[in-house]
Amino acid sequence: MMTHRGFESGSPTCLQPHRNRLTPGGDSRWPFGAKARLVAALLAVVSGAACGGGVASSTAQPSVQVTPSSLTFGSQAAGTTSTAQTVTLADTGTTAVNITGVSISGDFSQTNNCPGALGAGSSCSFQVVFTPTVTGTRTGTLSISTTATSTAQTVGLTGAGTGPLAGVFTQRYDNSRSGANTQEVFLTPVNVNSSEFGKLFSLPVDGQVYAQPLYVENVSIPNLGVHNVVFVATEHDSVYAFDADGQSATPLWHVSFLNPSAGVTTVPYQDVGSSDLNPEIGITATPVIDPTSGTLYVTAKTKESQDPSCTSNCTYNYFHRLHALAITTGAEKLGGPVVISASVPGTGYDSVSGTVTFGALRHLQRPGLLLLSGTVYIGFGSHGDTDPYHGWLMAYNATTLQQTAVFNVTPNGNRGAIWLGGGGISADAGGNLYVVTANGTFDANTGGTDYSDSVLKLQVQSGQFQVLDYFTPANQGVLETADLDLGSAPALILPDQLGPNPHLLATAGKDARLFILNRDNLGYQQAGDAGALQVIQDFSGQLFAGGTYWNGNLYFQAVDDFLKQFPLQNGTAQSPTLAAFQTGFPDPPPAVSANGTSNAILWVVQADAYGTGGPAVLHAFDATNIGNELYSSSQAPNLRDQAGPAVKFVVPTVANGKVYVGTAGEVDVYGLLP
Repeated sequence: MMTHRGFESGSPTCLQPHRNRLTPGGDSRWPFGAKARLVAALLAVVSGAACGGGVASSTAQPSVQVTPSSLTFGSQAAGTTSTAQTVTLADTGTTAVNITGVSISGDFSQTNNCPGALGAGSSCSFQVVFTPTVTGTRTGTLSISTTATSTAQTVGLTGAGTGPLAGVFTQRYDNSRSGANTQEVFLTPVNVNSSEFGKLFSLPVDGQVYAQPLYVENVSIPNLGVHNVVFVATEHDSVYAFDADGQSATPLWHVSFLNPSAGVTTVPYQDVGSSDLNPEIGITATPVIDPTSGTLYVTAKTKESQDPSCTSNCTYNYFHRLHALAITTGAEKLGGPVVISASVPGTGYDSVSGTVTFGALRHLQRPGLLLLSGTVYIGFGSHGDTDPYHGWLMAYNATTLQQTAVFNVTPNGNRGAIWLGGGGISADAGGNLYVVTANGTFDANTGGTDYSDSVLKLQVQSGQFQVLDYFTPANQGVLETADLDLGSAPALILPDQLGPNPHLLATAGKDARLFILNRDNLGYQQAGDAGALQVIQDFSGQLFAGGTYWNGNLYFQAVDDFLKQFPLQNGTAQSPTLAAFQTGFPDPPPAVSANGTSNAILWVVQADAYGTGGPAVLHAFDATNIGNELYSSSQAPNLRDQAGPAVKFVVPTVANGKVYVGTAGEVDVYGLLP
């Protein structure tokens, strides 16, 4: 057999090298020049690979994996930092790899616990945070270089920068009356506790504050500069503009609609035959703000002497007026104010010659105003069911303040108030209006035009309100007889839901039932309330003022009952979670603050001490699990956080890290303690 020089034949598949034969004289069978040495080395490698000597038969390859491949941070206020998200780098090979470089771009930053080299099977992590410098969509990339690959491993990063909340312009934050501010970036379930959060200051005013405070950021006040402003309306017929951040308790401006020397005063509660609001009645409903034109629309009730010099047996007139105020100065705009008046054809119990006329004395303007598509909508009910009265809904042009349409709930009957427990007139994305009426005459099921104890869907068409659809409980007669208003709460318009009925609303009444209705088919009046999608009877007391929606959850509280959280699945309310919080009359309308779908807090103002002049109590709960109470203004020692005397149906206003609570004589402001 022929052999290669320098190698001996071994097996049929393997060449075995032998030792070179060297002699002291330098004789060799293989020349040892440089070229020869190279060839020998290569042959040795080949031989080793073939025979398992020196080099493995399957060479080990380094490998790494980065997870996830992208991160999405959602909305974050410009200048603030998000919660960290994690990226993991793992050595998935059988040999160690070196980390040769890490970089990150855009409005993102990272920290990590990675060593210079990763051993086989080990991993390390990167903590990435988002700090947007401006508003709008922001993108970036996390790049990780190692000796395992020739190119860097990358993770795509996305987030949206937002400004702080621009304002709270209407009752319960939006026209759907959701009760939720989803742009709160400062207050979280972590920092809302009695150690870090509490009462910061109070803003004194001249009367009770039943209207929800409104908020506008960056308002330029003549001669006083730019301020975040909270607007407060009182039962003493005043509107105040305060610096919302507590720079001073002195108002930026203050207007009063009274003129005692001319005989213009608030209305004493005795005049209306009810003590529901006492000692005086002035501004009760929450105003509405048009941020584009800088206009605040507000209604005020006054008592006016026909002869200001009269001292006994005097004659008085009563008025409701619609005012349009500049948010920068409080000055009247648009030719205002205008006197609110109305009449409709009808044979109702106070009709005269076939006409029913609006009476300013008997009617209470309680629901929050609605501004929609250039029209201001105003609703009226009664003072403690003192007859005669009707439910009225009126529309006014937001530019000219001219009345454009009028609706009477019971033109041929009686009562049917629109009061909603102080809640606002609601609207959906299609421009439909929703009001819920209280006890009185109902005959719509037999072709009549009286709609007491009903949910009404309306639009203005050709200058007239048209009832497009309605729902009335089957036991409306019982509700009427027992004064169990369905209309003690507003219509809560839900965002589109999964399931066969995407367009829903929720409302509740004094008979302790919560109704889930289909806005595309409210259901009219049917036996067994068959027109309702769901009738929930999990309450032990009456329901006033309405509920709140956030992130697939409904929150309601009844009188003498526990606060409840109902998850929604495909538009159907599931069994509720209960908070260990119970209150008497009045039950508080909840509000939610959240940063989108995170850091959600449920706020309520306990007011059951209002009858004795006791303080309001602000409570905060984890909105994802209301069984976890985060804070109460009664927790702090030495009455540090005590609020002013309570008033009914108060909705807390949460805006940019502060909570504004209306009371009798002041607005108390809570936030993160210095």
